[in-house]
Order: sequence, then structure tokens, then C-alpha cells
Amino acid sequence: MNSYDFITFDDTGLSLQGEKDGARVWLTDGGDGVALFHFAKPPDIGADIHSIVDVRNRYRNSAIAAGLGMIEVETPQMDGCVAVRTFF
Repeated sequence: MNSYDFITFDDTGLSLQGEKDGARVWLTDGGDGVALFHFAKPPDIGADIHSIVDVRNRYRNSAIAAGLGMIEVETPQMDGCVAVRTFF
């Protein structure tokens, strides 16, 4: 079973496109892409995963360097594991 099969969320209004470059990809009715990336290893993001300020600063700097804007970065806990949820 694929690791993505263990991750669920409400995908109403999204059309599954399959997996590409290590991500499961959906499209909205308007053509916007939504991608789920799963890394089965501890985070190596260069920030203290338990400090939302550190995590946000790290992603903000990466987004700026790539010419992107950061909309949201959160570190929710799921089934005892800390995750990083990002919207750019």
C-alpha cells in the first residue's frame, strides 16, 4: 500500500490527477493545483519543528528566495507526529 493511502482529507471539488514527482496531485474545477508531499523521515528543514516562529521564518525565507509568497505555515500534530502544512 502506498504511503499516500494512509493520509486522508476532504477532497470534495478536487479531481485526482495521480502521482507525479513524489507528490499526489489534484486539480480544482478552476484548474488550480493541489499537491500532497509525504516524507517518511524526520524533518530536516533547518528549523526547530516545535517552534512555529522558527518554522515560519525558515519557510518565509525559502519562499522569498524562490520569488514566492507564503500564505500559511502550520505544524499540526497528527497521530502523534508533527507535520508541516504549507500554502504558498
